[in-house]
Amino acid sequence: MKKLNPTEINKEINIIRSKITDLKDEIEWVEGSCPPKKEVYEQFSKIIDVQTEEFSFNPKMLDIFHVHGTSQPYNGTKANMGPLLCGLFGEQIKESIKYKIDALDYEEGPATAEKADLVKELNSNVLKLEQRQEELIVIADSVGVQINRSNGFDPAVVLGFTS
Repeated sequence: MKKLNPTEINKEINIIRSKITDLKDEIEWVEGSCPPKKEVYEQFSKIIDVQTEEFSFNPKMLDIFHVHGTSQPYNGTKANMGPLLCGLFGEQIKESIKYKIDALDYEEGPATAEKADLVKELNSNVLKLEQRQEELIVIADSVGVQINRSNGFDPAVVLGFTS
């Protein structure tokens, strides 16, 4: 490894800190991001399909108008209209929902199924950068240059409890 002077150490630490900040911002964005529009539509479509399967057009169809959680017939209060509406108009509802979703103006994030792995990978990259930063701080200290650790620095890195 090339021997660094204090100016080079400070420069490299500043670069590392900037990368760590960028990665932490990305992690925050990924965790709070909205799913892709296609995924949102697919989830709504599945819900509509389930409701459609519950619909049966027959003389007993009035059974779907029972109040939730009771055996009381519909009396103008709460009724589960989902199966009826989806059974009769499921495809039109899907088209309407797709149109509404497509009209939404938002930045799409990664697919929900990918988020956990992506966050894990980003956190791993942060850890590697923090470990390199700690190496540089120790090197600087060994030549009499004090460099403060940044806020939010993982104490496990300083204590060497990471692998």
